[in-house]
Amino acid sequence: RGGDLTMKTETNGWGESSVATAYVYERVRAILETSNPLDEEDDAVYYLSRFLDELAHNYKVDTGRSIQEEI
Repeated sequence: RGGDLTMKTETNGWGESSVATAYVYERVRAILETSNPLDEEDDAVYYLSRFLDELAHNYKVDTGRSIQEEI
Protein backbone atom coordinates (compact mmCIF):
# COMPACT_ATOMS: atom_id res chain seq x y z
CA ARG A 1 0.00 0.00 0.00
CA GLY A 2 1.43 3.32 -1.02
CA GLY A 3 4.94 4.00 0.19
CA ASP A 4 4.36 2.54 3.63
CA LEU A 5 7.25 0.12 4.10
CA THR A 6 6.59 -0.54 7.77
CA MET A 7 3.93 -3.14 8.37
CA LYS A 8 2.66 -4.14 11.77
CA THR A 9 2.38 -7.90 12.09
CA GLU A 10 -0.99 -7.74 13.82
CA THR A 11 -2.62 -5.57 11.12
CA ASN A 12 -0.60 -6.61 8.05
CA GLY A 13 -0.05 -2.99 7.09
CA TRP A 14 -3.72 -1.98 7.10
CA GLY A 15 -3.47 0.39 10.03
CA GLU A 16 -6.12 -0.15 12.66
CA SER A 17 -8.44 -2.03 10.32
CA SER A 18 -9.34 -5.55 11.33
CA VAL A 19 -11.34 -8.43 9.90
CA ALA A 20 -13.77 -10.82 11.53
CA THR A 21 -11.86 -13.89 10.44
CA ALA A 22 -14.65 -16.37 11.15
CA TYR A 23 -17.11 -14.26 9.13
CA VAL A 24 -14.76 -14.08 6.13
CA TYR A 25 -14.07 -17.81 6.43
CA GLU A 26 -17.80 -18.59 6.33
CA ARG A 27 -18.36 -16.32 3.30
CA VAL A 28 -15.51 -17.88 1.33
CA ARG A 29 -16.66 -21.39 2.28
CA ALA A 30 -20.16 -20.58 1.01
CA ILE A 31 -18.69 -19.34 -2.30
CA LEU A 32 -16.66 -22.52 -2.69
CA GLU A 33 -19.67 -24.71 -1.97
CA THR A 34 -21.56 -23.14 -4.89
CA SER A 35 -18.59 -23.29 -7.26
CA ASN A 36 -17.74 -26.14 -9.60
CA PRO A 37 -14.41 -27.62 -8.46
CA LEU A 38 -14.28 -29.76 -11.61
CA ASP A 39 -14.10 -26.66 -13.82
CA GLU A 40 -10.38 -26.55 -14.60
CA GLU A 41 -10.80 -23.05 -16.06
CA ASP A 42 -12.01 -21.66 -12.74
CA ASP A 43 -8.90 -20.28 -11.06
CA ALA A 44 -11.15 -18.50 -8.56
CA VAL A 45 -11.97 -21.81 -6.88
CA TYR A 46 -8.29 -22.59 -6.42
CA TYR A 47 -7.40 -19.15 -5.06
CA LEU A 48 -10.44 -18.97 -2.80
CA SER A 49 -9.56 -22.38 -1.42
CA ARG A 50 -6.00 -21.27 -0.65
CA PHE A 51 -7.36 -18.10 0.98
CA LEU A 52 -9.66 -20.24 3.12
CA ASP A 53 -6.64 -22.24 4.27
CA GLU A 54 -4.85 -19.00 5.14
CA LEU A 55 -7.83 -17.74 7.14
CA ALA A 56 -8.07 -21.02 9.05
CA HIS A 57 -4.36 -20.84 9.89
CA ASN A 58 -4.59 -17.20 11.01
CA TYR A 59 -7.61 -17.91 13.16
CA LYS A 60 -5.72 -20.69 14.93
CA VAL A 61 -2.73 -18.40 15.50
CA ASP A 62 -4.96 -15.57 16.78
CA THR A 63 -7.24 -17.58 19.04
CA GLY A 64 -5.52 -20.89 19.76
CA ARG A 65 -8.62 -22.69 18.46
CA SER A 66 -9.37 -24.17 15.07
CA ILE A 67 -11.94 -22.36 12.94
CA GLN A 68 -14.01 -25.55 12.90
CA GLU A 69 -14.40 -25.29 16.69
CA GLU A 70 -15.90 -21.82 16.26
CA ILE A 71 -18.40 -22.47 13.50
